[in-house]
Amino acid sequence: MIPAPYTATTAELLAQDHRNLVDAQLTHPDFGVLQLELAAARGDRLSVTFDESSTPRASAQLSCPLPDVAIDPRQGVRLAVAAGYGPVGDGVEDVQPLVDLVLRTAAPSWSGPDARLDATASGDESLVLDASPAVAESTTGATHALAIEALLAKSVSPRPTFLPDVGGAAVTVDTIEDRWNALVDLADRVGAQLYDDGLRTWHLTPQPELVAAVPHHTLAVGEGGTVLEPSRDTTRDDWFNYVRVRYRWRNAAGADQQVVGTAYVTAGPYRITGPASRRILSVDRDVATTTAQANTVAQSILLRQLSRGDAVTVRAVAAYWLRPGMTVDVLMPTGELLRHLVARVTFDVLEGTMTVTTRLPITVPTASPGVAGTSTSTPPSTSPTPDPAPPAKLRYSSEWPLSSSASYRSDGVKRTDGPAPSGVMWQGTFSGSYNGDQRSVALFTGANSVASSGKRGEAGKTISQALAGVPAEDVEGIYLVATCEHGWAHKFTAKLGYYNGTTLPATAPSMAPFVTSSSWPEDTRRTVNLTSPAFAKALAAGTARGVTLGPARSSSTAYYGRLGTLRLVVVYAK
Repeated sequence: MIPAPYTATTAELLAQDHRNLVDAQLTHPDFGVLQLELAAARGDRLSVTFDESSTPRASAQLSCPLPDVAIDPRQGVRLAVAAGYGPVGDGVEDVQPLVDLVLRTAAPSWSGPDARLDATASGDESLVLDASPAVAESTTGATHALAIEALLAKSVSPRPTFLPDVGGAAVTVDTIEDRWNALVDLADRVGAQLYDDGLRTWHLTPQPELVAAVPHHTLAVGEGGTVLEPSRDTTRDDWFNYVRVRYRWRNAAGADQQVVGTAYVTAGPYRITGPASRRILSVDRDVATTTAQANTVAQSILLRQLSRGDAVTVRAVAAYWLRPGMTVDVLMPTGELLRHLVARVTFDVLEGTMTVTTRLPITVPTASPGVAGTSTSTPPSTSPTPDPAPPAKLRYSSEWPLSSSASYRSDGVKRTDGPAPSGVMWQGTFSGSYNGDQRSVALFTGANSVASSGKRGEAGKTISQALAGVPAEDVEGIYLVATCEHGWAHKFTAKLGYYNGTTLPATAPSMAPFVTSSSWPEDTRRTVNLTSPAFAKALAAGTARGVTLGPARSSSTAYYGRLGTLRLVVVYAK
């Protein structure tokens, strides 16, 4: 699903030979349009970044031959870039505006054989930041959007184009000392994001959600794909599960005011009362507010922060229509298909490539108890709201022995030959075998759970009975316990995933292994961690009751082997 103005057929060019087309200009009323002739072979550079976590959201870096015209960013020079594609040979070109940015720095250099210009540019949020300090200013509107529009008009000249998708109730904000702070706070009060799209149009939009239908782009590795380099990084450093927003201002009577809003995660693996513990983000703002509004703002910030920390980054052929908040499908080298939101994209415009960082939105139970406001003539002090008591839930670890299994040849036909076609899982191939690259499914559907911890009442249940009423976020761990019964060189590398079904299929289902257990010695029992948000969700919903093995997608005998004595262990809270 390619958004306008690019055409749907343009996406087909990305995996084919095509021409990368770029047009870059510096513009100003004094000198008009200054066309930039850029060449990557000469060492010129032009990169454009859109980042939802940065202000301004759009930015650019430029290095090119020094123009004949003096370039002074103080005078309001702008950088306009258009980019697109053309087929090899004759055909229709599809080139569209990419950015129209404020030039922020311009550094001429005469150190080399050729005079050069290094410059940076950014979106129009930088103009608001430039004009942010205010003296006892206020803004009001019949909706939050109209109050934001009025405040933007005081900050940017000429009055910017503003296209809000969110309205909100009537609002008045008095004694504004920082215009940008006030604008961001008004957006947070209605759970929205405010930004300039890099083309001089401002937007007030809800927090982005995944598109359930066709994504805006698919990033795939291998033949027919456009990904050049994939990577995945999980970190705690830019992630928070607790937000405190403290407001301080002086009212019309000269009395100091303070209100504190809080929000935190109350359930699931990221809850502040669990092993994740607390990672607190403290935010200070200087606009007038109420306790209810402060709590709403804290909640809005928390939901943004929770989605950080689990990022997929890929370098790929440039899809110039991609922006933060758009939905992309990422097919990882492991075969795992991820549907994520774009968090950041940087285009190397001269090379025709992009680096995309994605994130997965997280929706979890949160709370906003808040702190009452105070009115004093001296700097106030408040006691933070106590953290909630741990939820009244017990933690269980139950296991289920194998109910049934089946192995399939590479053509999808179920194996019925020995040895022991039922009760084991085969994977892989060896030279001369008519079975080809084998793969298997194991089901755990019996009412025969063994409760290794928690109440004894969990024994003798099916997975459906044990997880009845348990939300996916409270499925804390999923493990396969198995024995390697055979490996080609007395060891075996298994590729494991989950089966989103409840009965054995007649032919091999689609499999996407996402865990690799390497060099598994024969006659050795292992516990393999298969915990994933998707598996937990499917397990809790009752759609998944099995584990897959394979396909190996390799002719190496390192992947040829057999697992047996299978058990599924699920750790959950309720």
